[in-house]
Amino acid sequence: MATTLQGKRIAILVAAGADVVDEEVAIDGNLISSRSPDDLPAFCRAIVEQSAKPRGSA
Repeated sequence: MATTLQGKRIAILVAAGADVVDEEVAIDGNLISSRSPDDLPAFCRAIVEQSAKPRGSA
């Protein structure tokens, strides 16, 4: 089993050891995820907001 997401906080449903949350967007460090295409506006906003932050201030 892949453990790439072990301990990460994500919004997508996968069985990879991640902490799955029922939220439009989950941000864990530089990992940004969402549940479905319905969450795309919030997902895009999060990408823009995180990209605007100085490196290392995730």
